[in-house]
Amino acid sequence: MLSRNVIIRRLWVVGSVAAVLQSPALAGGLQFAASREAEARDALYSLDFDAAEAEFQALTAEEPDNPRYWNLLASSIWLRIVFEQEKMNLDAYSDSGSSRDDADDLVSPEREERLRGVLARAIAAAEAILEAEPEDREALYALGIAHGSLASFEATVKKAYLSANGAARVAREHHMRLLELDPSYNDARLTIGAYDYTVGALPLFLRALIGLVGIRGDKEGGIEQLEYAAELGDRGAVNAKVVLVVVYNREEQYEKALALLEELHAAYPRNFLFELEQASVHRRMEDWDRAVAVYDSILAQIRSGGAGYDRLEPESVLYRKAEAHIHGMDNTAALETFRVLLDSPETTEPLEARARLWMGKIYDSDGQRTRAVAEYERVLALDAPDDVRDEAGRYVRRPFQG
Repeated sequence: MLSRNVIIRRLWVVGSVAAVLQSPALAGGLQFAASREAEARDALYSLDFDAAEAEFQALTAEEPDNPRYWNLLASSIWLRIVFEQEKMNLDAYSDSGSSRDDADDLVSPEREERLRGVLARAIAAAEAILEAEPEDREALYALGIAHGSLASFEATVKKAYLSANGAARVAREHHMRLLELDPSYNDARLTIGAYDYTVGALPLFLRALIGLVGIRGDKEGGIEQLEYAAELGDRGAVNAKVVLVVVYNREEQYEKALALLEELHAAYPRNFLFELEQASVHRRMEDWDRAVAVYDSILAQIRSGGAGYDRLEPESVLYRKAEAHIHGMDNTAALETFRVLLDSPETTEPLEARARLWMGKIYDSDGQRTRAVAEYERVLALDAPDDVRDEAGRYVRRPFQG
């Protein structure tokens, strides 16, 4: 079972980030600008961060008072950070030990300063519009988006959960106000739904604490808001589906999650994260054969140079595939997969250590103690994570009991 902190981080990541991407085009905007924005969004959904960031940067230069473009530029900066931390990929939160928690080490002060500066420009631009026209729909939406992005950054990178909750609550308030003015603005339901579900998933005492400021959370209501956004939203529909994948996994509605992932991957075939998450869902369902089949599909795409898949390291996929074989009680296939992984010159020492630890445990389970100890000792000779090193040392002293 995933910890509540992981659940909250997941929701803030995909909820706030997805919201950044969903802002609809301004009425009367230039067709050329709209086309450029659409192409940049498509690049971002396809994980082409350089192209997206360059185009959004150009748009902010051309319309510096447009908060939407500042939010979109922030989204390209933020999504790159999340991607590099392996927090954008929901499969990174599986029990494989592949997630990255050293967030502060992976975000330079310069990049953090730039992200905060861009979000500050978005907030200032939106507030300037609202000062002249308090009921401006686009400005209200943009203001909520900027605060939502700030909440996501505070939660996932700084681990400042109280600050994150405050910013997320402000985002929710702006979008509640927007729906009061325009109930048909269904894209705003994404921010509200993600926040309400997240708060509703907290332990009772924390919900009561947050409830002191007027928001008690509502899991079912949050899901309903997200489903409205997915079905009735404009450009936010895709993003609401991304958030719903997280929610459906949390609620163990796995078939619904798979259906959305298949739809998303069909729309954005260069985004390998959607296919990786399909495998992750099969793992949660303990459908190991289907998980292996998805990993094989991903590996085939990498080998053939499939568009976008060249950015994915096959070694991490091989590791997950071997784990699926182990859980599926096919140790022979697991060992074969680990050997392919170890044959790769690109395999890092920490990943090699994790693979050899598993191999040692497999040999111990098969009564091959000498081979098991040899693998554990290889782990101790590598630059292995502390938890892996400790486990290997323990099994050198006494056999693994599977």
